[in-house]
Amino acid sequence: MSFLEKLGLSGLVSAVSVAVLSASLVSGAVADPLPADASPAATEQNADRRAVGKPETRRVLQLRYKITKPCLIYYNHPGRTVGSNPSWTFRPGKGKKPTTIKWRYNADTRWAVVSVGGKGYPHWGYTDRRPGHTCLGASIRQPATVTRNAATGKWTVPFTYYPAGRPVLKRIGEGRSNRASSGWLRVDQRPASTRIARRGVVTDENATLRDRVNFVIGNVPAGTAVDVSSEKRSGGHWTKVRFPAIKGWGYIETRALPAKASSAAVVVPPVAPAPVQACHWKVVWPTAGVYPAPARTTPVKTKHSGDVVGQSCATSHNAAESEVYVQVHLAEGGTGWMRRKALRPV
Repeated sequence: MSFLEKLGLSGLVSAVSVAVLSASLVSGAVADPLPADASPAATEQNADRRAVGKPETRRVLQLRYKITKPCLIYYNHPGRTVGSNPSWTFRPGKGKKPTTIKWRYNADTRWAVVSVGGKGYPHWGYTDRRPGHTCLGASIRQPATVTRNAATGKWTVPFTYYPAGRPVLKRIGEGRSNRASSGWLRVDQRPASTRIARRGVVTDENATLRDRVNFVIGNVPAGTAVDVSSEKRSGGHWTKVRFPAIKGWGYIETRALPAKASSAAVVVPPVAPAPVQACHWKVVWPTAGVYPAPARTTPVKTKHSGDVVGQSCATSHNAAESEVYVQVHLAEGGTGWMRRKALRPV
């Protein structure tokens, strides 16, 4: 069987026929409608497909766009964040291949939620989408829908393609979906509040904040205090929390939260923490940044050689950077993170 036959793509299909996939799938599930601008790519397999039935397809949820300049990306929605909102810059590569970014949805007329991919943290965030301000360029040619690879069982075989040269879509508050027959699903950017079981719980790991159907609506770095409810989903994998930085709710992975001290979930006022071992560190570099999370992002402040920091013995290993970070207490309250290489114990 040829490569094109394995893909099962067809090229001479009108815009009308491409616009909607049959709802009668082999599995009995309802398929997403095919984008009108998604072009099938082979010819001779059409007759065979009609004979055996159309394959089940899934929509690719994130569309790739070229970036035209460095992208400034914020951890959380700049218009809804109270206090510090860290950011980082995603820059075009130096090679001939265009650097792309994944678009997920437009939060409003100004901000788009994007992903830079990879295993670092964060890789989701908010970037300006306004004309004249945005770094988002035109789309590249990419799979729009895929079928299952018979050998691996994974959804990796392109079925239709999204064309190159298209601007970012203008839909507000909706993302591509495999759950809705329209192919689009509304993002719940402000999930409803619920009863708080534990207040001021400090996260153990970096986490993304999600809505009920898993759209990303923010970032919750390790060392952040959240109010925890007893509401969970996906078999307990996700826990609903209140994130004070955005004065809103969402779900984070339960593993990012420390274990309960008690099985009883009750609303309690904040209490003074139990005494812990104090660790102090002296800065040995000329300058060293204090970061909001154990990752090299925008520092919230800078320390200098000879400064003593600490009162916490907590450390975190950032595998993507091959760096160990030390948690430090800030004079104005809260905590930050510094690179272990910049410090020595005192």
